[in-house]
Amino acid sequence: MNDNGVVQRLKSDLMAGEAKLSELASQYGSNYPLYQRQLSQNQALRERLNSETRRVVSNVDNATRQSRAREASLAGALAAQRQQREADLTKALASQRQHMIGLRAIRDEAAVLRRNVDSAEKAYDIALQRSVVAQVDSRVRQTNVAVLSAAPVPRLPSSPRIKLNLALAAVVGTMLGIATVMLLEMTDRRVRSGEDLVLAREVPLLAVINPWRPQQALLGAPATANRTLPSPA
Repeated sequence: MNDNGVVQRLKSDLMAGEAKLSELASQYGSNYPLYQRQLSQNQALRERLNSETRRVVSNVDNATRQSRAREASLAGALAAQRQQREADLTKALASQRQHMIGLRAIRDEAAVLRRNVDSAEKAYDIALQRSVVAQVDSRVRQTNVAVLSAAPVPRLPSSPRIKLNLALAAVVGTMLGIATVMLLEMTDRRVRSGEDLVLAREVPLLAVINPWRPQQALLGAPATANRTLPSPA
């Protein structure tokens, strides 16, 4: 950008010098000192312009060569990166292919083992059936009655259990007796004392009749003794 500014400025100065040179030539002629000095300045400007133009062109050429070199370098790096990616992809595909081949081999081996297991199971079933048939055939020739263990005579009878029955009879009889006494006591409505009357009827107690004692009546009771009525019984 600076080189272009310098070239543009030199062109402007050269055009101004040419215009001034034409003006001097029309006024004073080509032998006038100002014309000669302007002519030399125009030549100097033209040489400088040519020099600056060559320098700008050279810079542009250098920049172009650098750009092309960088472009070639980037293209080479891109090609190398692409080749590396293609190589990595090829390796990955090869590894995946090997993995698939290994899985297929494992699947084939598993199928072979499964067939072997099925064959072994069938052989075992056949052998088991033959063994059962052989055992049945061997037992057919023998009697089906055999004494496994002799029955011993028991030392104690299984029943009756006298001690247990007596203990149960005592416990049950005691419980029944207590229940009977409590039931009779609850059903007996006779009043035996003043407290029973108060509790049963909720009435006030006015007097208590003492039991009749005939011997006191015969011997004579003292004057301070309480008189009692004869017993209703």
